Amino acid sequence: MARTKKDLMQSVENDYQFEQIVKARIVKGNTLEIETENNINIRLHDTDIIKFDKSCNIIQLNTGNWYTVTTKSRINEFINRFTDNLIQISIFQNKYTWYVRIYNIKTDKCIIKEYYDYMKISSDGNIITDQN
Repeated sequence: MARTKKDLMQSVENDYQFEQIVKARIVKGNTLEIETENNINIRLHDTDIIKFDKSCNIIQLNTGNWYTVTTKSRINEFINRFTDNLIQISIFQNKYTWYVRIYNIKTDKCIIKEYYDYMKISSDGNIITDQN
């Protein structure tokens, strides 16, 4: 059953009750953009799939263990809002495994790493956390 705008916004109010919401809006279907004092988050259903820390320009990715076509599509659609103009980040899948591709237009270099939840990437394309 499709959730209504009221349902989506109520979910945001419940989950962000300890943060000051600056702006929250539906950007596509069940996908919202939520801006707080410190972050801009892209939320699919009840999962913040992209969290951008405005103070240090860090992007954090999270599927919430929903490795779906829609999750991947939404990450790819919205992630580059938070990168430098010369960096392109995307998620792709090969044989059931997800990967993150970071392409630097200026240097024409590409980094590919296996994706994992809570991966942090700077807006200039450097992976901040590396899974051990």
